[in-house]
Amino acid sequence: MIISHYHTDHLYGAKAFKEKGTIIIAQKKVLISRDIVFGGRVPFLGSGNSKSWIECLDKILELEPEVLLLGHGEPLFGKKNIKRQVAWTKKYIQDIRSVVKKLYKEGLSLEEVHARANEEMPKIDTTYSQLPVFFDVNPVNAYHPHFEIEREVLFESKQFSSALPVSDVLVCGLVYSLGRS
Repeated sequence: MIISHYHTDHLYGAKAFKEKGTIIIAQKKVLISRDIVFGGRVPFLGSGNSKSWIECLDKILELEPEVLLLGHGEPLFGKKNIKRQVAWTKKYIQDIRSVVKKLYKEGLSLEEVHARANEEMPKIDTTYSQLPVFFDVNPVNAYHPHFEIEREVLFESKQFSSALPVSDVLVCGLVYSLGRS
């Protein structure tokens, strides 16, 4: 029995993830995460929203699958192994966001942040630089979070008008309303 299937437009609301989704088979507690959880390599963030991705990883942990089939990497068996890999993927995304935010707040341009990403990430966790394709994918992963961070910092500093339109966003198949109270 499939209890939920999210086309990734619903999962992330991101154009780059149109072919991806999440399926959980309830009786067997098998979750097919496709390109949400990565094993043994750096995730490719593409144009996905990194904050939404983190929320999706939290949702996977809430589902407590016993088998996790990855888009990249060997299948994971057992809640402990799954939790460890989901936590690692989440940590990487949080770390790239923190690097981008730090460099953005230092006043670096997008190109400078892109260039410094490989230098900064191993300062947080030396194992990153030992992963396949790290030096190729990591700078690319700094690109879209740069724009996310820029928006977040501008909102924090109230440089945007408070007359923003109310909109709904889809995160992990759930609709969240973004409006002022």
